Parts: sequence; structure tokens; C-alpha cells
Amino acid sequence: MVFIHDERGEIFRVSVNRNQSGELEYSPINVGKIGKEDIQLWQKADRVFQ
Repeated sequence: MVFIHDERGEIFRVSVNRNQSGELEYSPINVGKIGKEDIQLWQKADRVFQ
């Protein structure tokens, strides 16, 4: 799963593992940064598709 943090412009991947108790654990892993221009382009593309 990948998500972005719009305010800081960071991209994260979420690692999901099962611990010894059988519960799921989620660990965010920072995989990069994006610029405001990227977010603006994605917003324009989203409006076009809608």
C-alpha cells in the first residue's frame, strides 16, 4: 500500500506483518519525496478524469 502526506510531500509504503500474537502490525516506510508541482499535476489529472 502506498500513500502520500500532502503537507510534507513525502511518499510512504506500508509494510504489514503479523506478530507472534497473531495481530497485524503496520510499519510506514518513507520511500521518497514529491514536489508541489507533482500534487498540482495529479489534481488536474483527477479533475479531467472526473
